[in-house]
Amino acid sequence: MDEDAITHYIIDTFDGVHPVTADDNTFFFYDPERKFPFATLVTNDAYDQASNLNRPSVFRLNIGISKQTYQSLFGAQTSLSGEGGGERGYDFTALDQVMPHPVYGRQYWVCVLNPGVATFQAVVQPLLAEAYTLDVSKHAKRAARVRASAMPQTTGDQSKNDFPAGLAQPALRALSAAGYTRLEQFTRVTEADLLKLHGMGPKALGLLRSALQARGLAFADSDKA
Repeated sequence: MDEDAITHYIIDTFDGVHPVTADDNTFFFYDPERKFPFATLVTNDAYDQASNLNRPSVFRLNIGISKQTYQSLFGAQTSLSGEGGGERGYDFTALDQVMPHPVYGRQYWVCVLNPGVATFQAVVQPLLAEAYTLDVSKHAKRAARVRASAMPQTTGDQSKNDFPAGLAQPALRALSAAGYTRLEQFTRVTEADLLKLHGMGPKALGLLRSALQARGLAFADSDKA
């Protein structure tokens, strides 16, 4: 198979893939922000020289897979100590052989130079499918974290209180830390007591006073001359 056939396979098979070409190399992203590719197709030695990719018509497909799959292919003790990795017996210039990536094997990336049709169908296609699925899952988790961080932060106590809307977070935290969750509790304390709480101020006190009055209630010292 050639580079175009592999590129078309990835784009046609997996939804939402965004290929980016730079220096005649192609990077396949699922994440629209294009931060981390799940596969790359390189045609030159711009990033490493382990595979001698400057040979005519030679290219290398790199795929990021799971630790479990990586170890099932190469063993749990496989660890390449840098470019070349010859101490492990891999010839990174060999064609049509799935091997650890010469540089990023520690991150569970694999590679294959000029895969034949049989190798591509039997070995490479399942690895691409796994890499894509992992990338989709990672993107979904990142998106969920972003959504969660954009939501207003509340504490468990705040969801259970009956305080008026508009109280600032410092005041809510101060009241929660002091054990206040219901307006009726303030009928047993004075305004001066609440102002001693770090985070409570005149505005928050005024909101509480109005909420108590709306229920026919008042702070403990409100009826004193």
